[in-house]
Amino acid sequence: AWCPAADLDTFCRAVPVDYEVMWKKAKDLNKLFDRAESIHITTPAGTDLHLDMDDVQGMLDDGDYRYPGSGGNLPAGEVFCVPARNSYGIAVIDGTASLLNGTLVPRQPFELRIEQGQVVVVEGGDEAEQFKATLKEMKAVTESQIRKGIISSGQADNYRRHCLNLAEFGIGLNEHAKIVGNMTEDEKVLNTCHVAVGDDCYGKAPAVAHLDCIMKDPTITINLEDGESVIIQP
Repeated sequence: AWCPAADLDTFCRAVPVDYEVMWKKAKDLNKLFDRAESIHITTPAGTDLHLDMDDVQGMLDDGDYRYPGSGGNLPAGEVFCVPARNSYGIAVIDGTASLLNGTLVPRQPFELRIEQGQVVVVEGGDEAEQFKATLKEMKAVTESQIRKGIISSGQADNYRRHCLNLAEFGIGLNEHAKIVGNMTEDEKVLNTCHVAVGDDCYGKAPAVAHLDCIMKDPTITINLEDGESVIIQP
């Protein structure tokens, strides 16, 4: 189990959940991800994000770690995927956001504009400036690691390109999790979803960091390959 910075409060509150209920929700939602052609996310804060799900498979972090070789986060509770390249739109971040040196809890929401699976604009107040500073620092760390040979010359362009990559979309399913400023718990909160910028964690889009960003109260429309649409309000 991977549980960075989790404290006693998180464990006592968000780890003892009804796992059989959460497993069923997660597995049902994961099947929809596997059948999806696209996903549309809106939020009261202004998110209007379209995800390309062509040849994309869902993944689980639902706490079902009963079998040899299985594992994941504690607290658990999300279904997620790596969206395809044609994803676009606006993600308004009003929950929390990962920085290289901690977690940002925005007083004012900020906006990520996404085109062709890349963040092209970050807009908002002080919070947007802090997130832009982290993206700038990611680029600086990338160049430093290239110079030092930590990132090979053959991989250098890959790492540069994926600093602004749309690396993940996930939906929180843990009914006892709260937004506390610890991303391991924040991304599991029920009635939230999140995107990540940077490394996709699976080797296809390597970067020096994976920055999760939380959106509250989403309405998620999953458009299936057979033409059916399923609306999820987690």
